[in-house]
Amino acid sequence: MRPVICEISTYISSAVGVGFYGNSETNDGVYQLTYSIYNANHTLGGIGSMVGNSLGSMQVGLKEHLERLDEIFSPRGDYTQILRFMQQMADNIIQQLTAMPDTRKVQVDLAAIADRTSFIEYYRWLTYLLLLILDLVICLIACLGLAKQSRWLLTVIMVCGVLTLIMSWASLGAGTATAVGTSDFCVSPDKFIANQTKDSLSADIVHYYLYCSQSLPNPFQQSLTIFQRSLTTMQIQVQGLLQFAVAVFPTAEKDLLGIQRILNSSEFNLHQLTALMDCRSLHKDYLEALLGVCYDGVEGLLYLCLFSLLAACAFCVLLCAVPRAWTLIAIRERDYDDIDEEDPFNPSRRITPYNPARAQVHSFCSYSSSMGSQTSLHPPLQATNQSMLFERNPRYENVPLIGSGSPPPSQLKQQRDKLKQYQKKITLQLEKERRLAKRLLKDGKKERALLLLKKKRYQDQLLDKTDIQIANLECMVQDIEFAQIEIKVIEGLKAGNDCLKQMHEVMSIEEVERILEETQEAIEYQKVTIMEQFNPCLRNFIAMGKNYEKALSKPQAQKDE
Repeated sequence: MRPVICEISTYISSAVGVGFYGNSETNDGVYQLTYSIYNANHTLGGIGSMVGNSLGSMQVGLKEHLERLDEIFSPRGDYTQILRFMQQMADNIIQQLTAMPDTRKVQVDLAAIADRTSFIEYYRWLTYLLLLILDLVICLIACLGLAKQSRWLLTVIMVCGVLTLIMSWASLGAGTATAVGTSDFCVSPDKFIANQTKDSLSADIVHYYLYCSQSLPNPFQQSLTIFQRSLTTMQIQVQGLLQFAVAVFPTAEKDLLGIQRILNSSEFNLHQLTALMDCRSLHKDYLEALLGVCYDGVEGLLYLCLFSLLAACAFCVLLCAVPRAWTLIAIRERDYDDIDEEDPFNPSRRITPYNPARAQVHSFCSYSSSMGSQTSLHPPLQATNQSMLFERNPRYENVPLIGSGSPPPSQLKQQRDKLKQYQKKITLQLEKERRLAKRLLKDGKKERALLLLKKKRYQDQLLDKTDIQIANLECMVQDIEFAQIEIKVIEGLKAGNDCLKQMHEVMSIEEVERILEETQEAIEYQKVTIMEQFNPCLRNFIAMGKNYEKALSKPQAQKDE
């Protein structure tokens, strides 16, 4: 079950990679669409601004100047006739500008479309990004839950998997619908735009901007030509009035110069309007918008649909596999709740790889020691190949019995006690597993019962090895203690021998005999001298004793008398 869920996690990770690519491509396509719409909106805004400025200057500013000049030139009929002609030219310009389509409505529509598209795209991109991150997190939790065999992690996987499955199917439906609608638009986008703009723009104008062919005439060319000719005619008339009428009517110069400025400004607007109303700018924006939508956008939507489909199928399989993993974990916990972590049949136990170089353990009972034996101070030449202590990690190997690196007897006793505890533990566990095997046989689970029997045979072997190791450890303790006593005796003998050697080096035999002879002679001489000095003193001491006795006897005699 673990390999199946790992493979599902791998498929989900691959699907997430596809989703990241599709999300990025879709975002690029929508960004290119909105950028082109904003550029087209800016162009239409410039056209509307130029038309509005020209209309305002012709309807308000030029009309005021012509009315004042009509009052000034009232005495001259020819000058007033020129003013009426200029008014007629201004009316022609106003008529042509008014006949042009109102781009403000189209501008408002394009701005609303661009803003709404940007708003929707931002939240779409963010939603898919969160969904992709959630899928990756679920894959990580799935792997972690299988590694730890945790039930609550599997519960989290179930809840998040159901939520992500619903979101995947929903995103698949939304992405498929969007991709189909966008593909229908991309089949004939010109027809779609013509149908949408037939109420606000004529078919010739729409056709001109959609195709922008040199063979197609500019629908605004006639209006722009009339505008240009009317401005040129008015400028000629104003120039003539400035040349001839100002000398007769000096007060008319200010209004004539004001009309001239208005005409110059209108001519500048005309040039700008001619450039903006050319089809090349808007047609370029239109093609870039189509490229963004119909290539990057549709490609990204298709990858997102593929991601949603793969994720939905993978999560369906994952949700079907999680209950099975839950059941296996429950069975494992029920059957093996009394097995410790050091059990070699426990799947969660980490097995240390066997190292033959560390399997050589010397037998400490393969030889005997004797007092004063030099061979007892060294390990035997032939070492028996002992099995490792259960974890395949011998504590001491290839070390001499006596030395700085030898284990103290206390550590060996601790190891012996641990082995006895382990032996007792295995014995209790064998009894539990025997009862468990009987229950499994009654339930009809022969495979698991056979597994327990194999485990029992293995643990019986462990018990035999434990007995051998306990005996070896007891021999080790006895040999080490006796060897330590031998070391102390040998060290004392060695110190005495060293002292004797030093004394022999200092004094020779002849010197010792000479010293002994001189000592004997000195002793005899001392005896003779002492006796000679002691005899006169002894006589004097005897005489004094006698005199003292006489002195004591006289007072006693007088008392008697």
